[in-house]
Amino acid sequence: MSYLDNTNGDLKYATCLTACATATNWQTVAVDVTGIVGFNTDLTVEGSGRIHVTYHDITNRDLKYATCAVSCTTAASWQVVTVEATGDIGSFSSVRTDASGRLHVSYYDASNADLKYATCAAGCTTAANWQTVIVDATGFTGGRPSLWAEATGRLHVGYSGSGGYTYATCTATCTTSTNWQTVTVDAAGGGAGRSLAIDGNGRLHTSYYAASGTNLKYATCASACATAANWQNLTLGDTTGIVGQYSSLAVDVSGRVHVTYYDAFNADLEYATCAVACATLAGWRFATADAVLNVGEDPSLVVDASGRLHVTYYDGSNTALKYVE
Repeated sequence: MSYLDNTNGDLKYATCLTACATATNWQTVAVDVTGIVGFNTDLTVEGSGRIHVTYHDITNRDLKYATCAVSCTTAASWQVVTVEATGDIGSFSSVRTDASGRLHVSYYDASNADLKYATCAAGCTTAANWQTVIVDATGFTGGRPSLWAEATGRLHVGYSGSGGYTYATCTATCTTSTNWQTVTVDAAGGGAGRSLAIDGNGRLHTSYYAASGTNLKYATCASACATAANWQNLTLGDTTGIVGQYSSLAVDVSGRVHVTYYDAFNADLEYATCAVACATLAGWRFATADAVLNVGEDPSLVVDASGRLHVTYYDGSNTALKYVE
């Protein structure tokens, strides 16, 4: 995992091989210590084991990238580069690789309130090898966009746009703005946190926070998702308090959908799951993952090959990073 060490202003990396519910089995290292860095970090791992991290350099207001192939608990094994440094750029980044190893990043341009996209095929620790483009200049209202890259190279991004929760997609030549299509999925969607994933059949699943209703929402689309009518959405869980911020969604190999999210009303980490009929509330089941007071902000969820869930999140009571499986 990658995260911000707020005490020292560093980007840090932590890893664990086995028995990860035991704190002593984790190893950590400071990756970037050049100012206040590591804000809004995101991490992805290639099949080869190479790690890719994007993050915001608060000191310089830049988008930065760090990578490591081996011995990643040694600081010297990491390489760091500034991807874009024009204006206040790079907060809320989301990074993925496709089947060819090409890097894809979506992020926020705070100076112009735009959603931007950056890509690099090789030599990505050299800034000149990155290409960037504006995806949506009609108004990105903040919060981390969630990017997914298919094996074919087709890109999908869910984000908070000027019209509400918005979806953008591109099939090819995605460094040209006109090759992106955008559509409003839910005019009531917006606010902190959204997460998007694709199952083995190519169906899109996304969770997001509806600020207007202060609740968690879910939407799905099977095909032609640049058409608004092809999306189905519903409200998940409790609607009596502020529920659903900072959601993180994953789909396992069987197609089951898993979502973790923050319940601000009860100040805990919540979990929702669905195997079939996910466009109806009857298909969902809910549980509290961690009920210790003031935990669960900014969770990040992954499902491993065996179907085991792994979640990292913030413990506000102890100002600590937590992990649950």
